[in-house]
Amino acid sequence: MPTRLDRRSSTDLFVAKDLAVIPDGETSMDSIEALTAADPTVISGLWQLRKCEQLLTEFMRLQGVDAFLDAAYAYVLGRAANDAGRALYTRAIRQATLSPVGVLEALGDSDEFRNAVRRLAAPNSPAFPFTCI
Repeated sequence: MPTRLDRRSSTDLFVAKDLAVIPDGETSMDSIEALTAADPTVISGLWQLRKCEQLLTEFMRLQGVDAFLDAAYAYVLGRAANDAGRALYTRAIRQATLSPVGVLEALGDSDEFRNAVRRLAAPNSPAFPFTCI
């Protein structure tokens, strides 16, 4: 199974499950939008997580702010949080100037996110990192 590595430190972030291969000619997906529309396990935008505020808040309550930020950075940017980002978002969460969804949207509004093609797991996907199990 493929492993997702942090691009800067080369540490494992998670191990992805193998995906089925579609035989040539069966389906044509011309864009990320078309692929996302056809796959209910991915989201087309971080705004779709606004209805998950309670789930994200509960994850943060049970796991802690640091674990939430680790998961948020891995989920949105595919890397570990840097010290400056961790300090900024920890302060914003503790001062209640950003909600958990607000943090995800702020990371998604970065040039780093916009310059990378990424498919984000939907809450109904086993790859969604914010579970409270």
